[in-house]
Amino acid sequence: MTKYSCAIIGCGRIASTIDDDLMRKNISSHAGAYDKNLRTIITCAADINSENLKKFGKKWNVSHLYSSYEELFKKEKVDLVSICTPSNTHLNILKTAVESRVKGILCEKPISFTLNEADKMIKICYKNNVKLGLCHVRRWYLGVKKVKDLIDNGALGEIQSVLIVYCAGLANQGVHIFDTLNFLLNFSPIYVNFEYNNENFESGDMNLSGFILFQKDIPCQLNAVSRQFYTAEEIHLFGTKGKIILEHMSSQVNYYKVRSSFRFSNYSELFLEQSYELEEGPRMEAVLENMLNAMEGKEKLRCGGLDGRKALAITSALLESYYKKDKIYLDKQDLNIKILSA
Repeated sequence: MTKYSCAIIGCGRIASTIDDDLMRKNISSHAGAYDKNLRTIITCAADINSENLKKFGKKWNVSHLYSSYEELFKKEKVDLVSICTPSNTHLNILKTAVESRVKGILCEKPISFTLNEADKMIKICYKNNVKLGLCHVRRWYLGVKKVKDLIDNGALGEIQSVLIVYCAGLANQGVHIFDTLNFLLNFSPIYVNFEYNNENFESGDMNLSGFILFQKDIPCQLNAVSRQFYTAEEIHLFGTKGKIILEHMSSQVNYYKVRSSFRFSNYSELFLEQSYELEEGPRMEAVLENMLNAMEGKEKLRCGGLDGRKALAITSALLESYYKKDKIYLDKQDLNIKILSA
């Protein structure tokens, strides 16, 4: 069995400490996934924050620690690297990693600082035969899988409209839910229109609400709520044959079916057909396993660079609409809108 040498760039929450929350049932950190997988070993790490780096090394028993990713790639032979840094650093880290001949890159969301940079990242990896995977982990959630199965089996019929509720920032959580929607429906957005902002974050991220028109003239309303009061992430899908609500961070699925009304003549209504309460399911363990199998040619990446770009495109267009206070068509959007993330 091949043992892959792995590096982590950025040793903060998603790289390591998110799993300190004992209520989390599944491994959510990159280091936790590498540590558990029999095919991987964390050989080195880099962070500009010396305290984070020291704690990371002690927790995961990693002795090759660097204050810069440039030095790490000069001195270490790495097969697979996780980029767990702010989005404005992703392109340069990826370039250096590819130059050092890594085989795979797991990049945290959003994929990049701008769409222009995302395009460069995708092109670099394609030209050098490097697998680029995005950590949009909701694609592996059991609730999302259940919804996709229902849709693919025709339970909804034709999609009529979509409602999204999210919190915690457009670039932080919004980009996740856009990727989930793309995974479920694979519809291309035509235009977006910003409506209001109800919260600003230290990172520069914002809670933007607005309207998205997808192909086939399918409307999507995006509503943001503040996580100061509670966390919320919901997708409501209205079809010609029924409705699906995916909620409670994708662990609850309610499927409604069209039936004749028992209250009115010649009317049909939506009735709850089945409710599914599911475990969250695998997170980083499944993302990593998929990457390793893709590196070995055994399967395709479930979420690659182009998928990350699609989610970023909606995020970027909504920000552009916010700045310009105008409707933004995605085929004409500005490719240099900066996506600020923590």
